[in-house]
Amino acid sequence: MSRYVVAMHRTHTVAITLGLAMAAALAPSSPAAADEALAPYNRLQADAYTYDEDAGGYASSACSTVGWRSGSDSPVDPNRRALVAKVCGGGLELVEVVSNHSARLGRPVGSVRNLSFDFRRAAVNAGGSVYLLEIVQNSGDGQSYLRLEASTCADPYAGTGWARADFTGQRGAGDCKLYATNPAGGPTTVYENTPTASVWEVYASSHPDAVVEFSELLMDNGTDTTVTHRVDRLSLGSNWMYTRSATRGVFCRFLESRC
Repeated sequence: MSRYVVAMHRTHTVAITLGLAMAAALAPSSPAAADEALAPYNRLQADAYTYDEDAGGYASSACSTVGWRSGSDSPVDPNRRALVAKVCGGGLELVEVVSNHSARLGRPVGSVRNLSFDFRRAAVNAGGSVYLLEIVQNSGDGQSYLRLEASTCADPYAGTGWARADFTGQRGAGDCKLYATNPAGGPTTVYENTPTASVWEVYASSHPDAVVEFSELLMDNGTDTTVTHRVDRLSLGSNWMYTRSATRGVFCRFLESRC
């Protein structure tokens, strides 16, 4: 994971400088509210990269693609739009989705809300990964990378092929996980939700002074064949949920129930 994290954080720092329903019984969370046009600071930027092993860094991919497309989307979102990433095989391709706001989040970990998204399960089941990456600064033990993996926090929409991954809102008995690592090395610490706290709340309770500096969505492919990820109702902790395009969003109002 460290190769991806370090490379993509550096890549996006450069990118910023350059300018950056179905029945309620189906839904693990509330349907989307009306969206609105976004200021440039909150617009999404989605890019596909390939890892150059000789150069030891990422460059724009000539194979993988990403963008908002019409077609199958979240069963609780009626607009028939989703963020679609075709990620080529071989293990060297990666898609990054981030905004200028989420790349400069700067929020205490306990105040971050709405780290969540809906996703089509087929590509994940086939060997692709969809996950949030949170870069956190801790007063005691320095910087940490938090990986929030869709496959470890999947709440299915029954009979649809879609699921919800809600790391700040889903409570349960260890059915939502967070993986914390130090970029300098060392063991990975695994956190789990409880019946009374989301996995994010569990992490925050043990790191009360931590600050989330950076938040993004990453999609990759661990197989030799192309996989197609579909993501919808994406929230990066920046108080907006994306349901149809990079330039429109639902204002979350710091409420889990809204996004």
